[in-house]
Amino acid sequence: MLTTTILIGFILATSIIVVLAIYALKLTKQVKQVETEQAVKLQDIEQRAEAAMDEVALGITVLARACLQDELSTTEACLRICHSMDQLQLSSLYRSIHPAIYEVSDRAQSFPILADYKALTPKEQFKLDRQRDELEQEYEEAVKRTMGALSTFERPKFEDAAA
Repeated sequence: MLTTTILIGFILATSIIVVLAIYALKLTKQVKQVETEQAVKLQDIEQRAEAAMDEVALGITVLARACLQDELSTTEACLRICHSMDQLQLSSLYRSIHPAIYEVSDRAQSFPILADYKALTPKEQFKLDRQRDELEQEYEEAVKRTMGALSTFERPKFEDAAA
């Protein structure tokens, strides 16, 4: 009788261990599947982010070329390019490389635009236009050199920066 009880206990214990092992394997497989799905989603997000940053970088070259061809004012080009560099998180690097566009951008930040500009009196608009023209003339040569360099801008790639 004791032997039978021990045998039943052993069989029951073995059955529980086998069931728990099968359940553990099932959970392990599910975890691996979730990890794989997350890795695929992360890779997709990274690819879309890279593509978006490449579009911003392309925008910088378009803006620089438009400025060189006098299709865009120097002030507006500087403001837009500096904003794009902020989006790419490259402002701290390029501020030291191309200080002229940042100086123009910083000084033009306070200029009213659109409805605010239209709300000014003609005399105030004329004064503001003169200030903008003086600013553009002051930095004309440096900005042209910078725009020439940025007309072929390629976003630096920082592979494995987090690793």
